[in-house]
Amino acid sequence: MSDRQIERGIREYLKARNIGGLTVWDIRAENGVASVRGRAESIFAKRACWECCRHVTGVRAVIDLVDLA
Repeated sequence: MSDRQIERGIREYLKARNIGGLTVWDIRAENGVASVRGRAESIFAKRACWECCRHVTGVRAVIDLVDLA
């Protein structure tokens, strides 16, 4: 799976989950390592974002750059 497909997969997964209190600004993938940048209003939203990323096919690791508000 290409890095662009991983990025698209993460965007679609997060959109489908519709996590309240989560704003994602940037999603990048390089060699299967995804980095997600944004803001979460709760630790639950931050953790849910991380879990969503881990479930996408092709993701080997997640760099969590989501700030907790």
